[in-house]
Amino acid sequence: MKIIITGGSGYIGTWLTKELIKMGHKIRILDINSPSPTLINKVEYIKTDITNKSEVLRGIKDGDIVYHLAAVVSKLRGLEDRETCIKTNINGTLYVLEACRKYDIKKLIYMGTSEVLGEPLFTPTDERHRRAPKTTYGITKCAGEDLCYEYFHAYGLNTVMPRLYMIYGIDDLRAIKYHNVIVKFVYNVLNDEPPMAFKDCIRTFLYITDCSEALSLFVNKGKSGEIYDICDRPEYAITMEDLANKVIDLCGKNLKPILKDAPPTDTKVKIPSGYKAYAELGWSPKVKLEVGLKNVIKWMKSNNPKL
Repeated sequence: MKIIITGGSGYIGTWLTKELIKMGHKIRILDINSPSPTLINKVEYIKTDITNKSEVLRGIKDGDIVYHLAAVVSKLRGLEDRETCIKTNINGTLYVLEACRKYDIKKLIYMGTSEVLGEPLFTPTDERHRRAPKTTYGITKCAGEDLCYEYFHAYGLNTVMPRLYMIYGIDDLRAIKYHNVIVKFVYNVLNDEPPMAFKDCIRTFLYITDCSEALSLFVNKGKSGEIYDICDRPEYAITMEDLANKVIDLCGKNLKPILKDAPPTDTKVKIPSGYKAYAELGWSPKVKLEVGLKNVIKWMKSNNPKL
């Protein structure tokens, strides 16, 4: 099957591409950046600006399934440049949907985010929880979900919407200020700097290989017009202070985290259920948090990335 991945050169897109190649699929990546050197000879790559409608139409033509990952993916980036965030995440998604409709794509898998929820009314949250995003990024991703709903109901386009919760792992080379908190903590601690943790914040975290495995299952699974939380189990939720101390212990450092109040744009509590994805995909996370942390620490020690 020919699978098109917008944003396939990004962190999650790269791991998803590896997973889909293992399954025997042919991959075309649409991205403004080139794929990883390890993938460049294994995929078809078309340089694509997701905000350019004609480029999107050209790239999606003759595909079977589309994974739409291309986006401004950081809430901080969205706050720094709201106009680009809105243009990319809303207009870009609209162009992808239009291309999928025009070329009768079998399925569009739209990459959602936990940032659409805001502070929870109950925990663990599920896919029916109301949405109340706190940032431009979250607002644009709500709009993307709504556009997918519209195209599903208006045109019968098979759209499925996994929502990702706190993905982390090795080989993540984004600039440190845009990173997941785990990579920030490990990076700081290994450089003998105390990690800064927000008070009263609690999360679950999902390792990148578990994430890519779950996403790959949507080729054949997932109900049209439905959202699926892709996350670790709620019983493994951890406060940011405890996470910082765990990283310090695993790194063997004598440091103490700096505790600060979370900014108003941060959601303090993210404890999703994940039951729907576990039940309908036949999937469950395999990598425990401590194992994932050790992997990230080992990777950083070995590679000394300049983030």
